[in-house]
Amino acid sequence: MSANGGSLPVWSRSDDRLYFVDSEEMLVAARYLDADGFTVESVDEYVDLTGYAYADSQVDRNYEVDLTGERIFVARPPRAEVEFVTNFFAELERRLPTRD
Repeated sequence: MSANGGSLPVWSRSDDRLYFVDSEEMLVAARYLDADGFTVESVDEYVDLTGYAYADSQVDRNYEVDLTGERIFVARPPRAEVEFVTNFFAELERRLPTRD
């Protein structure tokens, strides 16, 4: 599939492709033949995942291929943002007043 390895594989549910992330952080698809054993026919690059959340994990992938194989969904990493709320209960009462 890849001379430099890969991770986070997903088998296509609609055709003969195996999607995975290569060592250059590209989401790629290897088209294969399995008539006389497993043979890779071609490898195509799809999406550059550099900077996406997947890089922090070799267990949980952040992409999914739809059932038809026509679309690829990639989750973006969350923004590093923190919001502090002072007077929490007063703010809660303001936003969600209780009934008397």
